Amino acid sequence: MRMPLCLAVGLALCSQPATAAPPASVGPAPQTSTAGIRADPAAGYALVKRLIAGLPEVAERLAAAEAAGTGSEVWDFGCPIVTVAAGPDADHAGLLVDLALMSVVARAEIVKLGYAKVEVDRILDGLEAKRLAALKPVLRDATDADIAYSKVQRETEKAAVAAFAKLRAGMKRKPMRIVVPEECFDEGFSKSVVTEPPGGKVRLLADFAERLCRAQGLDPADPARCDRWTAADAEAAVGHWGRYRYAIAWADGRSATGTVDIAVDQAETVTIPPPSPPR
Repeated sequence: MRMPLCLAVGLALCSQPATAAPPASVGPAPQTSTAGIRADPAAGYALVKRLIAGLPEVAERLAAAEAAGTGSEVWDFGCPIVTVAAGPDADHAGLLVDLALMSVVARAEIVKLGYAKVEVDRILDGLEAKRLAALKPVLRDATDADIAYSKVQRETEKAAVAAFAKLRAGMKRKPMRIVVPEECFDEGFSKSVVTEPPGGKVRLLADFAERLCRAQGLDPADPARCDRWTAADAEAAVGHWGRYRYAIAWADGRSATGTVDIAVDQAETVTIPPPSPPR
């Protein structure tokens, strides 16, 4: 099974600072980040996809000469190559992120395997269109829409793999066979967050979530509108590695803000530094 890229290479890739500003927001800013995605899922997906394409970890993967997993017997279709934390998923933005990652990253990887780009584009464009159509009712919380989307995911995955198999059969030089694996590699990730001094209430905003809010014209520091912050404490574990913006408040009135890199190989409990002493 292919290991997700960020897990394979660790923090250095996952937490690189942004190299370019996110796309400027178009039109008036939504009341909240999640409301903006729900109001226009197609436009929301287009924005998510542009942001995904500009992430340092994605650029790193796209620039690699070989596809991840090159040399293996088969190439697993549908398993994450790069993973991105999107924050709270009240609007199911994580599904948009997953679809964008497949469209941007898997597309490039399959071309690197030796499949013709025009055919890869044709196959994955069809998959993307069908999934996005099925995602729209999910984002609007339509009854049983999530069940319907899961079915579309399975059907489009199998159809894409069958199309690649047919394409491969007509090729003289056979690239790696593309398959749907029984399961994807999942190392699991969970880190508890505490403060020093103890007792601080912590909120975290994932790097991609911050980029998304900025691109929507929202201030990431305003949790009421950039509503992708999550509360974190010793009982509420962080489920994704990478860079986070944090905000800490102590009962005595002190507060602190900054960024923290949460690495795969850190201890199970991540301690966020205390605020700088007053000057």
